[in-house]
Amino acid sequence: MRTAITVLTLWAAGLAGCSVEGPSLAGQPGLQVQVERYYREHATEENGICTRPWMRGITRSRVVEDDAERLVLEVRYYYVDDGYPDDGVPRVPRTCTGFAQRLFTMARTPGGLEVIGMSGPTRVDKDFGMGS
Repeated sequence: MRTAITVLTLWAAGLAGCSVEGPSLAGQPGLQVQVERYYREHATEENGICTRPWMRGITRSRVVEDDAERLVLEVRYYYVDDGYPDDGVPRVPRTCTGFAQRLFTMARTPGGLEVIGMSGPTRVDKDFGMGS
């Protein structure tokens, strides 16, 4: 019983040290979550075929610009669009999955960094005259 209590105490202490902001990117806590969210909400891949891709992992990031007003990162990532059906043909690569690279621009605000744009193809949300 004493061992179980010790293990639970150590586990709780470990959780207390975890950041609720999420993983860092370019040394900025929580920035990876913001970049992934912005990508998920705006990106398309493979000439617009993949309309709802998700970043499944960031393989590399590099600071391109860093000044008082903004931070620009070059991000290489692996994406998958689960909404695109797998054709089920053996030995044929699945469509809407692969590696890509984009530039992400973050503005420096009083509340911290905020993703305001990215390079590459994006979805354009249209209201078709229905209003917001």
